[in-house]
Amino acid sequence: MDKESRYIFDLNLDSLDLVGDDIQKLSVIQNLPQLLQTDPNQTYSRIIPKILQELPNASCEFHVLVSKAFKILMEKQAPPNLFHTVLQGIDVRDSIAASAWMDTLIAIIPVLSETQIKQEIIRLVNHKSLLSQPVLSRIASCKLLGKIAVHKDLDSTE
Repeated sequence: MDKESRYIFDLNLDSLDLVGDDIQKLSVIQNLPQLLQTDPNQTYSRIIPKILQELPNASCEFHVLVSKAFKILMEKQAPPNLFHTVLQGIDVRDSIAASAWMDTLIAIIPVLSETQIKQEIIRLVNHKSLLSQPVLSRIASCKLLGKIAVHKDLDSTE
């Protein structure tokens, strides 16, 4: 094999390694709730920080799976630092990923504290409901308001 063909082969191998890494990451994310049950300390100290580190440059599929996994974790009262990740995910450029994060936020409204809703969600709803926002953002803000309206900790007279 000459040098040039070996170089091309190595490029193909590197791309296969990258695909394998992506598949492994997606598999870990899909199994995150089970990992949390078997070893919560390792999951919170090593796996979740690694996932958070990968998010800024991640693919749409990665964002969608992480948003679903975080939804499950937060419904089980996971640490509040995941809440801020969900809020950041809403503003990713990919509309499918942003929609997945918004669906996660809508689903976890019942487990959020009154403080989180008043300080973070109401501000987000106000911003996303502006006429300058896309229609899907305004619809999502209506869904958020619907969930907030029936939240157990909020007094309807406030």
